[in-house]
Amino acid sequence: MTHMTTFKIAARSAHKLLADERAGCVEIRRSRLTGTLVGLYRSAEAGMEADPEWPWTTVCEAHHTLVSHATRKLARENLPDPCGWCDECREIRAAAATGGSASTSTRTS
Repeated sequence: MTHMTTFKIAARSAHKLLADERAGCVEIRRSRLTGTLVGLYRSAEAGMEADPEWPWTTVCEAHHTLVSHATRKLARENLPDPCGWCDECREIRAAAATGGSASTSTRTS
């Protein structure tokens, strides 16, 4: 049990360091549903073209898919399940559910 706790703390620290390296990145984590890294960004600080009414962006780091949101709360709500906004993640999840395999990698470093 101690080993798992240590791993979780180490993973959180690694994700925090990864987020700190990306301009405008507020949070980055691995989706439990797809295994891909997903990030929450302040669009303007990240250099993304953004409508001022949609200042927050969620990004699937593996497939470079993004979607903008009006509030940080909405962006955060969409972060755990990229299948709702990333077509490739949706295909990977569907293939896994049917026992097939998707041709796209789900892991990024």
